[in-house]
Amino acid sequence: MTIARESRLLFLAALGAAVLGYLVCGIYCALPLIILALIFYYLFREPACRVPPSPLGVVSPVDGSIMEIKEENDPYLGRKAVKIGIRMHVLGPFVLRSPTEGRVMQQWYLPRCAHSHSPGNVDGSAAQRDHDAQQGRFAMWVQTDEEDDVVIVLRGALITRRLRCSVQVGERIGQGQRCGMVQFTATVDVYVPANSRIEIVQDAAVQAGSAIIATLVHKGSPPAAREPMREL
Repeated sequence: MTIARESRLLFLAALGAAVLGYLVCGIYCALPLIILALIFYYLFREPACRVPPSPLGVVSPVDGSIMEIKEENDPYLGRKAVKIGIRMHVLGPFVLRSPTEGRVMQQWYLPRCAHSHSPGNVDGSAAQRDHDAQQGRFAMWVQTDEEDDVVIVLRGALITRRLRCSVQVGERIGQGQRCGMVQFTATVDVYVPANSRIEIVQDAAVQAGSAIIATLVHKGSPPAAREPMREL
């Protein structure tokens, strides 16, 4: 298990301070800094991801537990969808992974209290449709080669500052591919097509990139071939 690259500098700084404290003042001076470095290592750990052999599967983008599953209008694409709400674990991991293979079609950065008349680079139409303005929001739309649309929305205090997204609009990403990190916890909504087959239940624990939360349904689609799970 490694530490997320976005937090390695913070971990190394704490570790270096612990070594310096030990050399100058001894173990009792260094002990709090050693504990701090261990806390950073645990919080920002990045466990291996085993992507399931299911090309039509939508995997969880984060580690956490299922808060809700309900049919709801997708405020970003203006369509009927099923929303799967996920609460990230308080103690991590905080890595963000792509729910499906495809192309990043759009990203929305909406700070807290953003609305349709907000200045700057705020998408006014998206802010108007997503009424939860009491939280910051980041949304990303991924479209598969079969033109299935999956939208993930991260919500939380100062989310647009705490999120480190490593993919851009127009890029292709793989199912379960690492695409960023949220510094500390957030809630995540995943909007899948209304005819998708839901594969999880409320309160179930899910692992980023490994747990299938829904399956995209195509008429006449052959069953997916079984292949060994691959690690990312």
